[in-house]
Amino acid sequence: IGLCEEASEATMAAQVQPPTSRRPLQDEDLLISVSGGLGRFDEDANVYRKDADCLECLKDLQRFLRRDDPYTRDVFHRLCQWDLVATDLVPLVVQYQDDSDVVYNALKVLTFLTMPVDPESDDLHVQCRELARIKDCFLANDAVAVIVGLLSRPLSRYPRLSEKDILVVQLVLTFVRNLLCVDSAARDLGIDNPLAEEDERKGNLISRLFKDNVLELVLLVAQHCNEKAFKNDASLVLHIVYQVFEGFSPLQLFQKRQPKASGKQPPSSSSSAAAASRRSGGGGNQSRQDQKLRGDLVNALLSERRARVTSRSKLPMRHRLFSGTFVKKYKDVTQKVVFTQRSAKPDVDRDEQTYRSAGKRGKAARERALYPMDDDLRDLLRTFTESFLSGGYDVLMDSIRPELMHGIGISRLEKEDYIRFFRLSWFCTTYKKLRMERISAQELHDKYDSAGLSPFSEISSTMGWDMFHLLLTVWQHQIEIPSRAEEKDWDLQASSLALLKEMMYVLDLAYRIGTKADRKAADKLQRKLLHDDLRQSGLFPLLCRMIKNYNMKNQPASQAGDMMEALYIIIHTFERLDKTE
Repeated sequence: IGLCEEASEATMAAQVQPPTSRRPLQDEDLLISVSGGLGRFDEDANVYRKDADCLECLKDLQRFLRRDDPYTRDVFHRLCQWDLVATDLVPLVVQYQDDSDVVYNALKVLTFLTMPVDPESDDLHVQCRELARIKDCFLANDAVAVIVGLLSRPLSRYPRLSEKDILVVQLVLTFVRNLLCVDSAARDLGIDNPLAEEDERKGNLISRLFKDNVLELVLLVAQHCNEKAFKNDASLVLHIVYQVFEGFSPLQLFQKRQPKASGKQPPSSSSSAAAASRRSGGGGNQSRQDQKLRGDLVNALLSERRARVTSRSKLPMRHRLFSGTFVKKYKDVTQKVVFTQRSAKPDVDRDEQTYRSAGKRGKAARERALYPMDDDLRDLLRTFTESFLSGGYDVLMDSIRPELMHGIGISRLEKEDYIRFFRLSWFCTTYKKLRMERISAQELHDKYDSAGLSPFSEISSTMGWDMFHLLLTVWQHQIEIPSRAEEKDWDLQASSLALLKEMMYVLDLAYRIGTKADRKAADKLQRKLLHDDLRQSGLFPLLCRMIKNYNMKNQPASQAGDMMEALYIIIHTFERLDKTE
């Protein structure tokens, strides 16, 4: 009877589950046996019990995942379908944290399962959803803290690390990178996420990493990236720090804290407006007059726009600079061509086809939305940013920039590393600029002037000529590539322009509030940047060419704003240099 009941329950479960279209997996029976050999949950003792062959089964799972097809990822989908991470791997890590061999091999399996999604693989939506489920398994327990605990012994032997110690450090950093990449996977692949709660998951993960001191470990490694033991991990650390800031804006870190909700209900808008009107006396009438004037201005602009569209629609199909009409007159069997002025009267017969501008019109490319940020997450990110700037930023950037100087295609780093390098530099440079713009004169004197320190010493690796040269080289190369060429990378062009604009703003700010050495260095860099006025290599001509070739299909409106801001700061710098002459 018991066997019949189990069979009937299995049949009903199979009927409830939706049918899958996946093809049969080779050695699937063996994969089932290996997955079942890890252990099982003891409900009586409420603990997870590993089997005797648990370690060997973990190694067999690594072999399965290593031989998995990178395009179909059949083994990955099977293990996610069986929910192996939540039912076996995470409980195994948490329960047997003292067994370093089990934790180490389980970490290898988890690293394979959380690798970033290949854009050329199949079922991108499914992969992103499964990765999100895997990441959620580490938010409510101490599994991440146990994994980071593997580094206690290797780092205690620093700087005399063995090859195995270095591999353990690389494995832990790779796993942390994989977890941080889960949230941006769908955004990078252009997959719309209909779930609103997805936006809060990144903040939860960052809070968890702070709680488990994972980001402190990343900062520690970043401070030693110029040394032999961690020199090869510089690009990995760059990717981790970039993913921490990805999806956030430096301006979000300076927003005011939201007042906590109290028991009293806020006054209604009508009562607030009435109270404000009573306090200001005639302020209500003045505000109504301002609104009326503003509405009249909007209506006037709208009427002018409609009139322009109407007049353009009545024009015949001809070139916009053509101001005449060719008319054939037949008289006395002779043909003459008479040139007459174009009539602007609305009742003149026009051709059915109307003139249209040669430029393509339409909506600009979609902007990437920012993640929401609450007060607690804002405090954590500000603390992390300050610690990163005061310690490992210059070391990390100085260790990566020489490799980038070789150029795309020659350097061992990929094009994505260039984009991450520029975007991380942009974030930290913008943060420093906003912070110095908001600093008071007294704080500036007490913190920097009295100590003889430069206010911009924390980003000295970005504000040097080597960085300007690298940035201008990449930017100029991307501008010269045609829009339809396969080598064109719009993200690289946008990231380089955004960083160049912020660096120009920082030079102007350093000339105004910096030390005497800062003002001298800023003036020298500005003159060196703007001295070249050639059409092929000059900063101003290149920017004008970029504005002229703005592609609405591939460039969002924010990039057009960056172009205008860059144009403004360049002209402003020209005017300052002209006044000093």
